[in-house]
Amino acid sequence: MPATDRNPRKCLRTSQFAAEFNLSPTTVRRLIETGEVRVIRIGRTVRIPVEEVDRLWRQYQATPAA
Repeated sequence: MPATDRNPRKCLRTSQFAAEFNLSPTTVRRLIETGEVRVIRIGRTVRIPVEEVDRLWRQYQATPAA
């Protein structure tokens, strides 16, 4: 989804983020723990801002395939 279609205050749950990138929720939690994915923590709840999804899509699109 292009950045222009996203609500700037919208956040995704880890399961939604995992589905967006075709990753397991465990992998997403590991990426969060290592700081590769920035999150917003509200109490024990973890949300990933859509801006972070857009940033990662741009990053992975710019990375040549191995």
